[in-house]
Amino acid sequence: LWLRAVVVESMEGALLVALDEQGQLQVESHLVCSDCTSFVLHLTGLKEHSVVHIVYTTKQGMLHVASLEEILGSGMQTVGTIQDISHLSSPVCLEQDGGKKDLDKKVGKRDLLQARPLWERGAKLIAALGGTDVAVILQTARGNLETVYPRDLVLGSIATALFQWNFKDAILLARQHRIDLNIIVDFWGWRKFVQMACEFVKQVNNLNYVTELVCAIKHESVMDTVYKGALCPFLKERDMVPFTSEVLSSIHLEFPNCNKVKGVLEALRGALEKEVDGSPSRELCILTTLTHSDPPELEEALKRIKKLREEEICHLQESMDTGAILLLKEKPSSEDALKHLLWLSDFESVFNAALGLYDLHLAAMVASHSQCDPKEFLPFLQELEEMAPPVMRYTIDCKLQKFESALCNLGNAGNSHFSECLKLMKSKPELFHLGKQIFKESSQRMSILEAWGDHLLSEGSYEDAAAAYCSCSQLQKAMSSYRAGGIWQGVFVIAGMLGLTHEEVSKLAAGLCEELQAMGRPGDAAKIILEYCNDVEGAIRLFIEAREWVEAVRVAVSHCCVNQVKAHIEPAAVECANTQIADLEGGQEKIGKYLTRYLTIREHRILLAMKIKMESSEEIDEDLSLEIRSNASNMSAYTSSSTVASKMSNTRSTPGSHLHLHGQRKSRSRKIRAGSPGEETALVEHLRSLALTNDTLEEIRKLLHMLVLVGHALVAEKLQHVTMQYQYVQEEAIKQIDEKIAEEAGDNAIKVDKASKSKNLDRRWPWVVLGAPAKVD
Repeated sequence: LWLRAVVVESMEGALLVALDEQGQLQVESHLVCSDCTSFVLHLTGLKEHSVVHIVYTTKQGMLHVASLEEILGSGMQTVGTIQDISHLSSPVCLEQDGGKKDLDKKVGKRDLLQARPLWERGAKLIAALGGTDVAVILQTARGNLETVYPRDLVLGSIATALFQWNFKDAILLARQHRIDLNIIVDFWGWRKFVQMACEFVKQVNNLNYVTELVCAIKHESVMDTVYKGALCPFLKERDMVPFTSEVLSSIHLEFPNCNKVKGVLEALRGALEKEVDGSPSRELCILTTLTHSDPPELEEALKRIKKLREEEICHLQESMDTGAILLLKEKPSSEDALKHLLWLSDFESVFNAALGLYDLHLAAMVASHSQCDPKEFLPFLQELEEMAPPVMRYTIDCKLQKFESALCNLGNAGNSHFSECLKLMKSKPELFHLGKQIFKESSQRMSILEAWGDHLLSEGSYEDAAAAYCSCSQLQKAMSSYRAGGIWQGVFVIAGMLGLTHEEVSKLAAGLCEELQAMGRPGDAAKIILEYCNDVEGAIRLFIEAREWVEAVRVAVSHCCVNQVKAHIEPAAVECANTQIADLEGGQEKIGKYLTRYLTIREHRILLAMKIKMESSEEIDEDLSLEIRSNASNMSAYTSSSTVASKMSNTRSTPGSHLHLHGQRKSRSRKIRAGSPGEETALVEHLRSLALTNDTLEEIRKLLHMLVLVGHALVAEKLQHVTMQYQYVQEEAIKQIDEKIAEEAGDNAIKVDKASKSKNLDRRWPWVVLGAPAKVD
């Protein structure tokens, strides 16, 4: 029996770790492994930030690492002294009852043990060096001593160094063991790291290491991805941060909307300029931070290179004046800096950034250090050099697709270029707002507004287009825009502003009335023909077509045309009601046929599935599957010409024109083919689509109102009763289908809320004087 003890701060006495002859490794009453061959204890960290790990090997040739805190699950912290008590002569009996926790058999929790294969079976652990040294010594079966560095222990040592703000040891360990350098930034959080950037640069004191960190920075936090859970024992101590609320608020004020990459690199750049003396390496490192920023700050990098070039020219001039050679030892040459920038970024991005600075000499310098053929860029640069400065900036902005800046630059070129500005705004409509701010002259603003209105009209924004035309006094275009959008009120307002005569207004009203009828808006057409043409009969006819029954009666009475009620309105309402009743009764019959067909198909499908399950597929009697298709010829629901949908082909005045419109549209898009594999699903979808829409119910409600007004209460009562029956039959069919589906799926979650249904019926049908709907059995 091999025993080790570790003193734990929150417990009295020592915590025992034992390995018996059967290979069972235990921590007190917790079974860690049942096939262990050797183990050692490793202490990571200082006294106040220490974690004990158990490192052990198994018979399968695996090396495992687990912390005591994870095994015990109690958040205990170890104090720091490991005692070897294997010399005790008396045996130690550990509990092996049902209270033992076998960590290898836990399901649904994060795996506490990190494992790696051994390169040679039979290797046993000899010792583990404590503290920041993470070496674990093993002895192979051949007798050789080998050293390994488990990743969990390395991460623990890096965390210990970061607890002490020892950035140098942390980055050295991370580089040596190939740990993602983002752990240095993410351990405390990047917003806290930026406050320690100067300390980091000062401690590391190696520009190569800083450059490696700059190149490794990425948006994701390795504490949440790669190393998630690997540093659990250190997280509690990490949360005890020595930062005050004032410091944290200053961080958020300094980087309000900054991302991790940009914020960290900006902080490192400031630390380099503050803590590191001027040198070529420092300048190149700063250029690296600008290049790897998100988004890349290539223009800022080129400005630094441009400044270097200007300093070189200045020193060259001084050298020529004094006759002495003056060298810039603190900074690299502009050529070296540019080569470094081109090595980090692609040529096209750097060249475009140089053009964005409107510095043709810098752009030529970038192009000359690239691998491109001079014939590709020299003619373009020469052409730009011959242009006036505003036109040159405009051309460059258009090439870089910076259209707002292009419009501003071309606007500064003078009024002679206004036509080009207007052409640019037409090609990029989002620039119209900016164009209104740039050009202040009345004539120019009018041209911009007119072009803007033309664009809005082409987009179908008729009301906005009319507003733009009105702003530039283009009333004729404004009236045409209102007319195209069917906004007849605006048309007559503009007609009044234009001073049209009565005859012209009447002619305009007649034409607009026809257009609105073509748009399917007979109600608006009736208002126009009544108000501007004084055609009462025509208005009543259009109100009837629009199902505006009460309005039709009101117009007839107000214009002393009561005879129109008996002659036209009342017969049309009765005819509409009778057609609706016929359609609804026919719809109930169709729903019943569809439901019967669905239940038949479902029953045969279930029987066929049971037969397939009981017998082999080769012995299936095909008669059963053919029986499903046998009823297709007798199923008139798919072929009969007297269907509800067929009646929808009548004119607008036909009473059933809106009924089942939704279902008709669906049936046209997806036909139900008898005997097809998808027939069952298609039937369910079609039955659901047969529900009455809110528009149809509102139309029936208006019709009921009209029937009561003209003395046909019995017809109204029948229509309401048939409508309620139709709704009830359709909802019951859907309820039965849902129950069948839930029964087959073994789920009773699909239920019909009867209280809700009755509440909806009461809300839809307030006509209690027509009699409550009869209960359908």
